[in-house]
Amino acid sequence: MEEVFNCTMCGQCCQGKGGIVATLEEQQAMAVFLGLDLSDFQNTYIQRSGEKYFVQTSEDGMCLFFVPDKGCLVHPVKPRTCRAWPFFRGNLMDESSFEMAREYCPGINRNISFAQFVRHGLLYLEMQNLSQDRMPSPANALNIKGIK
Repeated sequence: MEEVFNCTMCGQCCQGKGGIVATLEEQQAMAVFLGLDLSDFQNTYIQRSGEKYFVQTSEDGMCLFFVPDKGCLVHPVKPRTCRAWPFFRGNLMDESSFEMAREYCPGINRNISFAQFVRHGLLYLEMQNLSQDRMPSPANALNIKGIK
């Protein structure tokens, strides 16, 4: 996947309130990684909205787990939504969304075509078992049904 995307750990994708859905299993993994019990972890890092749980953000809109010049504090156990970036449903379905993501994210190859991005993205999601098709997830970004 390096020819399509190579993460620079810049944190651009770590911005935005309510963007990172975390399942109960993912929350448990992060809690264990941080040495916290689940309840303390949820009280500090998680916000519930309806049936979904989201990683909270700081006042500047950054994920609480992102540290400048270090990257993600929970990188080895980060949620599937994070592991899927930049291969989100919107970026795989809509060329203008892909173009915006490519402009925004320095890790996306500037010379890759939309068709190449989609082909590699779908393959990556399948190989990593990140799509909703392979493993149910409340994260809409991981729904790849209808994308060819």
